[in-house]
Amino acid sequence: MNAEKISKYTFLIILLLFLVLTVFLLKPFIAYIVLAMIFAYIFRPAYELIENRIRKKSLAASIVVTIVIFVLVIPTLLITKIIIQQGSTALTKLNQVAENSALEQLNVLGYNINLEGAIHQFVTSAKNFIVEQGPGIISSAADVIIGIFITFFIMFYLLKEWDKFFSEINDLVPLKKKYKIHFFREVEDVTKAVLYGQVLTAIIQGALYGLGFIMAGIPNAFFWTFVMIILCFLPVVGAPIVWIPGAIYLYITGQLAWAIFLLIYSGVFIMQLDNVIKPKLISNKIRIHPAVILLGVLGGLKVFGFVGIILGPLVISLLIVLLRFYVSDFKLNV
Repeated sequence: MNAEKISKYTFLIILLLFLVLTVFLLKPFIAYIVLAMIFAYIFRPAYELIENRIRKKSLAASIVVTIVIFVLVIPTLLITKIIIQQGSTALTKLNQVAENSALEQLNVLGYNINLEGAIHQFVTSAKNFIVEQGPGIISSAADVIIGIFITFFIMFYLLKEWDKFFSEINDLVPLKKKYKIHFFREVEDVTKAVLYGQVLTAIIQGALYGLGFIMAGIPNAFFWTFVMIILCFLPVVGAPIVWIPGAIYLYITGQLAWAIFLLIYSGVFIMQLDNVIKPKLISNKIRIHPAVILLGVLGGLKVFGFVGIILGPLVISLLIVLLRFYVSDFKLNV
């Protein structure tokens, strides 16, 4: 082996070593870094609009970041406080409802359902989860604050140097120019499909389900809205887990008209919105299979935490893009 090959392999080993060390170094903040990239991608048009008017990149990026903090972060913190309070109240309310003798057995199509036992079990499990996870959440508050700072710090520089950043990424991808164009187009399409076709659709649907709860006068509607937004990310099962029991609650508390309204509003009107909203937001050509969304959401929550609802489907979808690109474009032309 000549000196040139030895030097080459030595460099590759050192490069791999530092790559591994960097991954371990950034591992606690990977979710925040990716979130910063997502925010920069979403709010890039707003940045360009402001920058075209004032002609100052740093000022334009600062304005966009400030707007995002005031429009998203502060309201999210306030809503989170309400959700936590209503969540505690909702669990207590469920216990009280379960103690109602009328709920001990519910006959549905000839089958007796022990609602009291089921509700008690659910409430106990939820309370145990809060007790077990509470200390961890409190102890990680400092990490969350640092993570939020990292998110907006990176977002600021991504907005400023978006073209430069992706130009360098483009140079690092070891593909011919014609393959790079196709590859980055596929990545952009999948990113749009996840962000707009899944995330935005879930938020809109969940919020509309929650509006039905508010109109019907169901207690702790903000908490249940939050739950339904999360469930809207899951295909097949989704929000009916919440709004069907909501309709049952209205029926057993003597509000038959509102129970019928909630069933029609949620089961007919809102559930059909999925077929209306998604085609408006994304092309049918870039729709993502429900199995990818399900596995991505569940796996993402496990690996990345709450942000995994977005990152999980995005990671799996991009992997599928890479595999499809390799088979259809790259492999056949090697």
